[in-house]
Amino acid sequence: MSTSDTIASRLRYWSVTSPETMAFIYVTPEGERYAYSRREFFSWSRRAASWLRSRGMRKRDVILCLLSNSPEQAFIMMGATLLGATVIVTGMQFRDGSDLVPVLTLGDVTTIVLDPRDADIISGLKNHIPNLCGGQVTADTFPALRTVIFCNRNPEGSGELFLESISRDQEAEPEDINPDDPAHIFLTSGSTGQSKLVLCTHKQVLALGPTMIECYGCKPGDVLFSSNFFGWVTGYPAGYYFCGITRVAPYIKGSQPKDELKFLLDVMSKEKATHVLTLPQVAKKFLTRTDLLTSDLTWRARAFIFGGSPVRKDVAGILGTLTSEIRVVCGTTETGFNLYKSYTDPDKVENFNCGKPVQGAQVKVVDQHLQEVPPNTKGELMIMHNNVFPGYLKQPGQSAAATPEPGWFKPGDLAYVTDEGDVCVEGRQTEAITVGTWTMYPQPLETSLLTCPGVHEVAVVAIPDKDFGSRPCACVVPDSRPEADRLVPDDIPVKGKKKGTDMMHGMTPDDTVVSRLRYWSVTSPETPAFVYVTPDGERYAYSRKELYSLSRRAATWLSQRGVGKKEVLLCLIPTSPEQTFTSLGATVLGATTMCTMIQYRDGSDIVPVINCGDVTTIVVDQTDKQAINALETFIPNLSPGSVTSPAAPSLKTVIFCNRFPKESELSFLDSIAMEEEAEVVDVGPDDLATIFVTSGTSGQPKLVPRTHRQVMAMAAQGSNIWSASGADVYYSPSSFGWVSGYPSDYCGFAKTRVVPYVKGSRPKDEDKFLWNLLMEENVKIMFTSPLRLQGLLARADLLQSDVTWRAKAIIFRGSVIRKEFGSVLGPLTSKLLVFYGCTEVGIVSEKFYFGDDAEVQDCNCGKPGKDLQVKIVDDNLEEVPPYTKGEIIIKHNGIFSGYLKQPELTASATPEEGWFRPGDIGYINDEGEVFVEGRKSEVISIGTWMMHPQPLESLLMKCPGVHDVAVVAIPDKDFDNLPCVCVVQDPRPEAPLLVPDDLLRACAEYFQDSFLQENKSRDAGVPKVCLVFDKFPVNINGKVQRTALRALAMERLGLQKTVC
Repeated sequence: MSTSDTIASRLRYWSVTSPETMAFIYVTPEGERYAYSRREFFSWSRRAASWLRSRGMRKRDVILCLLSNSPEQAFIMMGATLLGATVIVTGMQFRDGSDLVPVLTLGDVTTIVLDPRDADIISGLKNHIPNLCGGQVTADTFPALRTVIFCNRNPEGSGELFLESISRDQEAEPEDINPDDPAHIFLTSGSTGQSKLVLCTHKQVLALGPTMIECYGCKPGDVLFSSNFFGWVTGYPAGYYFCGITRVAPYIKGSQPKDELKFLLDVMSKEKATHVLTLPQVAKKFLTRTDLLTSDLTWRARAFIFGGSPVRKDVAGILGTLTSEIRVVCGTTETGFNLYKSYTDPDKVENFNCGKPVQGAQVKVVDQHLQEVPPNTKGELMIMHNNVFPGYLKQPGQSAAATPEPGWFKPGDLAYVTDEGDVCVEGRQTEAITVGTWTMYPQPLETSLLTCPGVHEVAVVAIPDKDFGSRPCACVVPDSRPEADRLVPDDIPVKGKKKGTDMMHGMTPDDTVVSRLRYWSVTSPETPAFVYVTPDGERYAYSRKELYSLSRRAATWLSQRGVGKKEVLLCLIPTSPEQTFTSLGATVLGATTMCTMIQYRDGSDIVPVINCGDVTTIVVDQTDKQAINALETFIPNLSPGSVTSPAAPSLKTVIFCNRFPKESELSFLDSIAMEEEAEVVDVGPDDLATIFVTSGTSGQPKLVPRTHRQVMAMAAQGSNIWSASGADVYYSPSSFGWVSGYPSDYCGFAKTRVVPYVKGSRPKDEDKFLWNLLMEENVKIMFTSPLRLQGLLARADLLQSDVTWRAKAIIFRGSVIRKEFGSVLGPLTSKLLVFYGCTEVGIVSEKFYFGDDAEVQDCNCGKPGKDLQVKIVDDNLEEVPPYTKGEIIIKHNGIFSGYLKQPELTASATPEEGWFRPGDIGYINDEGEVFVEGRKSEVISIGTWMMHPQPLESLLMKCPGVHDVAVVAIPDKDFDNLPCVCVVQDPRPEAPLLVPDDLLRACAEYFQDSFLQENKSRDAGVPKVCLVFDKFPVNINGKVQRTALRALAMERLGLQKTVC
């Protein structure tokens, strides 16, 4: 082979030098054998070129071949290559064809070849190419596309087989092709989940051959069994181009074989394969089939080759039974084959060991700062290879991220180098789920599952699997509106202003929520105040004048049902216009409002809220049967109107709000529109406006009251946010029951608030719904959690659809900040604000990041705000030095007066006069910035949800065989933490043996039976791991040391905590 060679010249070379030697052999489960000599293979490829040319293909075209592994795929690919076209070989993964969209767009595909009997692919493509047919096509989304060619593999009626058709064609003369002409485009998603295209020239494709053969240990005349796709680097026939090895492949024309392992072994043995390229899990399955291995099997491969999946010791059993050598190969689409390791002794097979670099390759393992780490230290793998990675096609951002240093490529793998120089690759470093050789990205599946009836939120997470390393677990929350984002800062009094002077936009210290609604309705009546947008495109927009008017009309409607001044109204309606007008209408009447949702099916979480808050009135959606069923557990005579409940003596009235009326009924919104505007009740600044509900670190509902004056102070705390963003329109999905959702910001600044309004089922494509909402409403600032934006960042089809829109600022709250969250800088915004706080004392600290290249620091929440102090203390409440971790306490200047009717909880939260304990762990650096790492107490912070393990532990103690139980946190990339059940076996002789799977089922049933309200983070909190210990670590008082137990659990699971 020379530097001037091309694929065409190599096909010709083998057809002349050894024409009768077999090149490719395809065997079907039915026993059909399609064998092509080197001469035949070149001849049939040329005939396929004629067939393609007659259908409009020409040099420089880009062909997308959607045929499965077969002779048809091979000849289409080779025929197109001989014509000078560039080939992409892949399949369609998603039924809607969405995974092919970036391939067609980025690759400038001109021609698609597919089987006309493949109904799934045709159906998927029709979603994007409405006029799909054989011949010329047009599609606005794909301007380069001009032709679809049908290849009949399994014709019906009068159809003709492709193989029969090309047999009658003349052999085309190959086009004049240069080594630097493009030959093939490989697809990879790597560590990002986005389709990325790697363009290779003829020279680069042929360069794969030598390292492939070095790794595989093949030589001319060998027979390689491989079921890998031509579209994969490991399946691409570079080995044939280089040394002419014979390729044997299974050919599934119809249904899968009944006994797949027997079929594969029969093909390998009958074709006398010298080398077998397969997966470790397939090899392990062979070891379970003693009926196959103990039969008259005289065949044995010279080598089994494993690639694409971490290899473990349990595959060593094939040595001596099916082969005399195991070769472990590691590589990437971008750089080709990089490492290999040979084993002939089963006792020497090592977990994850991929051996040393091939000739021309270098590797190193680096930390997060790209500094090389010592041997046996885990870090991120980086590769330098002679087969230079030119970058992804039309994806400069992805290319730059993958090549942080000149010549070096980051595959996104976690690895370490041994003292002997071997590289051990343990798996992916990202949130991708590695299932055998397949890298699964949860977001597309999650988006798909959201379209299923009854699904509100879904998360797909990895759980361990002994055969595939990991496998996905879909966690689903039933449909119902959300109410569980972690609460964000409350209020900080405005200092340095004299009474009676303007603080902002005409606001004075004596203002109330009602006076501010009136103010904005007069000063700028037509400016939009609240905009609710549904997935179906309905838009409920209310100007400032309309907001005030409809709130007064809602007040009339409520007063007719018994609501008045000093009443306490509990609104159980989710985020919607109905919640807005119910809450503001009650405020106009001088009532105190609480907005929340019922979480437990038996209503046990809402009873203490009603009693501590002295709730007199409940407003509930009459179509919300789950909420009504929960209320009926303690309100036996539940009906609209007067009620009595021994469990809730203050409760007098239940009001039904008709959000989804039947044909003959009026909706709540229609009803209030017909009412007169109520006269505003005289409300003072020190009257109680609202009550926020928080559970914090205790697991008990705690009520934080706020007066109108304090609500106005909450508005003041947002001054830095609005001044930094300069935004007039902002997005927030938060409920009025959350500090971040209560309209204090409207009172102070009257920014236009845009809210997603899900009236029925969730949107089919939630990320697209959000993206369209942001663009169409010209949103300039987003209040959200990092978890919500992860799916959006993975959607290249959305981010590239409109590069002119970006938010002025994104505000993160409700999650420990991590470095990777900075990925929003650039694609979505140039300003990122991270703030830390709590319901009780408001915003504590804030950190701004400016510029697309700003580097976000793990856990850094910035410096405390004006008139606030933060210190880190030890267990004795003594302040510790900088960079020393301890408990965070906050000087709040009297803003927190205590929880309603909960003096013990109040005393626990205020160990010193004027100081509040939020229950968080962190440290302060030399610059005074606060780093918040998580919760201190037994509570487990899972995304935006606080899990209190005690109720679950009490349940599990009742399970057979359990002597002791503790639920502790283990680290998780997506949700910060996940729960792990730790148990001790009952030592009594008569005690039954505990079964971990039974305990996990009990956990799942507990979550299913207990919780009513949907929550993605909480659903992730269903324990998936149960560990059995001989005993727990305890202190001198016999109490379980949960920190020590957590460390043991992490060690057992091979996990490491992220250190800030």
